[in-house]
Amino acid sequence: MQTKINIFEFIRKFFLVIALAFVLAIAIKEFPEFKDIFNTAHKISILSIVIALSLSLLSYFLRSIRWLHYVRLKEREMSPTYHFLVYMSGFAFTLTPGKVGELMRSVHLKQKLIPFRYTLSCFLSERGVDLICVLILGNLALTLVLEHVIYGLMTPLLIVLLLNLQTLLKLISKLKSLKILRELEKLWNTKISLRALALGLCSWSLQGIVLFNFISALESTLPVHLAISIYCFSLIIGALSMIPGGLGATELSITWLLTNFNVPLDTAILSAILTRMCTLWPAIILGIISCWILKRPICEKSYPELKMQKK
Repeated sequence: MQTKINIFEFIRKFFLVIALAFVLAIAIKEFPEFKDIFNTAHKISILSIVIALSLSLLSYFLRSIRWLHYVRLKEREMSPTYHFLVYMSGFAFTLTPGKVGELMRSVHLKQKLIPFRYTLSCFLSERGVDLICVLILGNLALTLVLEHVIYGLMTPLLIVLLLNLQTLLKLISKLKSLKILRELEKLWNTKISLRALALGLCSWSLQGIVLFNFISALESTLPVHLAISIYCFSLIIGALSMIPGGLGATELSITWLLTNFNVPLDTAILSAILTRMCTLWPAIILGIISCWILKRPICEKSYPELKMQKK
């Protein structure tokens, strides 16, 4: 029965690929804009792609350091390499709604007696800091597009919120005593919050520079700070769309914003697609590889306590 289901699933995916290829062929034939995109693509060099992937990898590394700082408050025995693999394994579930699939990290962390409650607290803290980072970085694009100076006040307000969130959590915990609130209080103290914010800003800025890299490679001009802002603001649009990974919505937002700043349409479309290919999909691939490594016997030999835990 299982074999039949797998065969039908394969047939379904096969015809889906054929249908998409057919739609793409018609689009290339009927819409000259698609031809322009393919004609523009030859300007992208191997060096541009290597730079983009390197920036993305550095971005993931900075975010893993932030995660390590969170986890080290609870556990100090396991090596940073192990925690890096655990963090990266969560990226395999990036396309789940709200990235909640990244909580699968708890499967590995509980083997070091780190409770799910603390993993959830780290996840919520990370998502909260990321939201503040992309709002700060995307604020410039929002202000320029909507042409109202009041949006420029968002950045200082967000920083004030970040610095006072621990106090707010303490007030809430007095009204309703929950263990997870106490965990969040520890993670949102001023020192940890500022360090997490700095790492987050650097991380998301690097991904924004990936967009700038492709725009420059395609011989268009856009200030690097504006490219970063457009990328981060588009991530917010993608998140609001409620589509897993913001697929489609983020790319469309990047394209629309770039054309608003006089970037040619073919360059905007190609830059958006390439940027997402170099920032989203490598994370998913690395996440799958990390999951595979964590399940391998060689990992159990390196960390024998994992094998004991399984028994």
